[in-house]
Amino acid sequence: MSKAVKVGFGLAVFAVAITAINLRAGVSSLAPVIGQVAESFGVSSSTAGILTSLPGFCFAIMGWLAVPIARRLGLSPTLVAGSVALLVGLAIRPFIDSYLPFFVLTVVLVAGIAVANILLPAWVKEHSRGTNQVRLMMTYTAMLGASGAIGPLSALFFSGSSAWRWALGVWVVPVIVQTIVWAIVLSKTKRDIPSTGVMPDPDELAEASPKANSNPGGSLLKSPTAIAMLLFFGIQSAGAYAQMGWLPAILVEDGVRESTASIALALLGGFNVIGGVLMPWLLSRLNSVVPLPIILGAITT
Repeated sequence: MSKAVKVGFGLAVFAVAITAINLRAGVSSLAPVIGQVAESFGVSSSTAGILTSLPGFCFAIMGWLAVPIARRLGLSPTLVAGSVALLVGLAIRPFIDSYLPFFVLTVVLVAGIAVANILLPAWVKEHSRGTNQVRLMMTYTAMLGASGAIGPLSALFFSGSSAWRWALGVWVVPVIVQTIVWAIVLSKTKRDIPSTGVMPDPDELAEASPKANSNPGGSLLKSPTAIAMLLFFGIQSAGAYAQMGWLPAILVEDGVRESTASIALALLGGFNVIGGVLMPWLLSRLNSVVPLPIILGAITT
């Protein structure tokens, strides 16, 4: 039996949009100023570059932790906690003068991003139905792409020795809004434990999929389908964050101005907006989605 929708559609749209717009900006805004950060802290480019690998690691860790936490605390409370982590990381990081605490705060904010990235689609499925659910998912994917597109642009508006601090710190403003909105959402949803099917336990998935796992009740690591999806999404994420983290630095090293490099990364993110809008429409008209990852993978290669 599905639960009644407790959040009005307007509030849901705003909550999803403001959250999605913050899911890439905290990461993509760092790439154009990574050289300035390294110079400010007196570390090598390779040491500073470790920061660009954090999203992948945090997504992997939070992929295992976010679901059990949400099943215990509820989707909305966990999303509030993720928003607070993102807020703390973004608010304090610009005032740091050494690399190690900057690194730790980056881990904190990326963990907050990872929580929202993993749980927001589940929240949409839990708190919307039918056409509204499709609209919310389209909002999510489009704003997610927009986040990657606008994040690098903050580097264009500041100059001087503290430019990187402003370029990173400005993104705390929409995160403040995000935190307030989710506090309002939480007042309506309370402890919204996800329904069965919205976010099943891994063991439940293994038991329910004998075709994918010949040993019911066994680990998903024994499922060829699960392993294939793990590799597919891992490779896709690695490519995306490599571009997001290093494209501006590569261009600058080849003699391109930092402002132009920032625009190039923003343009790359803009294509994600187009994909986010078109893909749900395309998927609804296909009998099989199998050709899509093959075609897109070939194009990427």
